[in-house]
Amino acid sequence: MAKKILVAMDASEHAMKAARYVAETLKGCKDVKITLFSVIPEVSAAFKTLVGTDFASIIPDFERKLGDLATLRHKQEAKIEENLEQAKKILEDTGIPGKNIEIAVRRKKE
Repeated sequence: MAKKILVAMDASEHAMKAARYVAETLKGCKDVKITLFSVIPEVSAAFKTLVGTDFASIIPDFERKLGDLATLRHKQEAKIEENLEQAKKILEDTGIPGKNIEIAVRRKKE
């Protein structure tokens, strides 16, 4: 029976350390199934409701700050995806078959 391992991943170096630990621990194991899993947070419904109000008159540069927030979110998503691919490569490099490694990304829902 194959072992099943779930590795929580995000944009952090701690997540990469966890992936390296799993790779070293399971080095060469051919019957393991590994899921590299990440949850990408969505902007909250409460925040989306607030955006519908006229913040431009209350907070200077509100539109620019919203753009900055969106840019930051896209960068974080890209880093998560990069970490997931890098973690998969680390696992494959230790002899774990690529077909046994799944990448799963879910959007957090309110």
